[in-house]
Amino acid sequence: GYLEGSAYPTWIGNTVLTGHVLDARNAPGPFAYVNELKSNDLIFIHAYGWTYVYQVEENKLVSPYRINTVFKHEEYSWLTLVTCENYSTRSERYLSRRVVRAVLISVITDK
Repeated sequence: GYLEGSAYPTWIGNTVLTGHVLDARNAPGPFAYVNELKSNDLIFIHAYGWTYVYQVEENKLVSPYRINTVFKHEEYSWLTLVTCENYSTRSERYLSRRVVRAVLISVITDK
């Protein structure tokens, strides 16, 4: 999902997208393998007849309360992916957030 308050996807600024690691059936969700992304890996977003290519700059765990990390202001087009990690059965909640930040490096027509 797109987080309101961040840049609209593919626009200048920091776009924040969230997704689940597991779906409702406990199967891998859309962000199941976000934790495996490494620096220089590529992320592709297909929208409006174009492919937006982002290059991963950082992948880290943060506290769920570090909202400033997620909504960091950017002058260029950035993509921030956020998901939950480190589920605690004791507290019945996730203890961390996985944050992957990537910068737009190219835009390619899909035509």
